[in-house]
Amino acid sequence: MPELRRQPEAPRPEGERLPEREIDTELRRAEIYELKGALFEGAAATLASRDHAERNEDSFGHYPEVDIEAVFDGVGGHLAGEVASQFARDRLLHHYEHARTLVEAMNAEGQRDAWQHVIEGNSMIGAQEIQPSASKGGASDPQLETRSEASRARLKKIREKTVQTLTEYFEDLNPPPSVKQEAAVLYLGLRNLSEEIRDEGKRRDKRGMASTATGVKLIRTPDGHRFGIFWSVGDSDAFLERAGTGEVVRAVKNDNMLDGLVERQSVTREQAEHFADDPFLRRARFNLVSQALGMEDDPTPRIMIYELEPGDRFLLATDGLGDNDLEGRFTTTLVQKQGGSWMRRAEAVTRSAVRGIAQSEGKGWDDITVVTGEVK
Repeated sequence: MPELRRQPEAPRPEGERLPEREIDTELRRAEIYELKGALFEGAAATLASRDHAERNEDSFGHYPEVDIEAVFDGVGGHLAGEVASQFARDRLLHHYEHARTLVEAMNAEGQRDAWQHVIEGNSMIGAQEIQPSASKGGASDPQLETRSEASRARLKKIREKTVQTLTEYFEDLNPPPSVKQEAAVLYLGLRNLSEEIRDEGKRRDKRGMASTATGVKLIRTPDGHRFGIFWSVGDSDAFLERAGTGEVVRAVKNDNMLDGLVERQSVTREQAEHFADDPFLRRARFNLVSQALGMEDDPTPRIMIYELEPGDRFLLATDGLGDNDLEGRFTTTLVQKQGGSWMRRAEAVTRSAVRGIAQSEGKGWDDITVVTGEVK
């Protein structure tokens, strides 16, 4: 399983806490924007880490002309991280539109294959992991070969079950062909964007740059149905709150290494829930990412589709939120019906992360970027 290393956690003395009175001071540095589109209204907030307040390695993208919202988190440190997220933000629309022309030109078989890639992309076990390793010549250890074969068989079984579950989910959802096509467009567009970032990262001043990308594409079909295509590459998050029930769910998978270990059944869910008590699991959760745009290996975008109703809400967030608001206080802000303007809500969600930093709950200072809104 490939991995991308994030900056290590900054050491903090035991019990160090950001004084409560400083939370408001830190939040005054946040940039907050009102966002409006044909299918939603909302806001975005972004706050650079106090450790490098002059440089924000996060970005957000607002593309109202195509009803897409997104957040990006640059990886690579210093200039490379800052440039990577901005580059991904600025080039996303180009690759989305180019991929649309490619998908529209596909024959029926090609479009079916493209849709199958979308379904299979929801397995965190890649197809290459279940293929026999290429022989490098020389004598091999029969015991190692047997263990390797058994491991591949186990992973194959897990992957097949995941793909079958998602196939049944999409059959029940029965999205119209136009929505399936949009999902295929996003899948292809993100992979092509990754290739461009990888090429850009070969330049000396940008070596090793990469970026996460997580977003939502909103669609209203001619018969009035609304769909949300949530997509992600990397360890930023997307959440969906249902207006009818108030239930908040993670809308798409997160590529932090801990979640990958859970899906591979190498770590139990109970162990993962207590990751903070285990140095290895803590590192897997906070510091290791299995994929991002610009990595050497082509990414596998995670894409999920939901039918939406007016009043449903969503939240996109870089890991500065989820890595510090471990108790999920932000969900309270998301579901409150009397929370004031969307700019105030975006600020409140950001506050929940800064409060987690103040209470030494999680990883500590990081850039924090959120986009939140309500479906019209």
